[in-house]
Amino acid sequence: MLQGDVGNTTWWSEISAMGTPLLERSGNNCHVTFLWRDLDGDEKTSSTHTIYIEVNCLTDPHTHPQKLTRISGTDVWYWQVLIPSDWHGTYFFIPIR
Repeated sequence: MLQGDVGNTTWWSEISAMGTPLLERSGNNCHVTFLWRDLDGDEKTSSTHTIYIEVNCLTDPHTHPQKLTRISGTDVWYWQVLIPSDWHGTYFFIPIR
């Protein structure tokens, strides 16, 4: 799903239509891709240098914070994880400027 013209307007429109996070089922699990759009642009124009994600019952920001990865040259940040397909919870992003 992170293919093609990643970060362009058409790509973001397609992502918006699918909804996030992106889910790919694999047996009793799901590969989940969390996306964050940097409204200030890519790494050359944005002052955001790190995005942390906190996912209820999956991550612990105090002992092992999870960071999103920026796709170079784009406004796209992502983090992927494999979780049970019946997991329900909340998540939020913590942008660091």
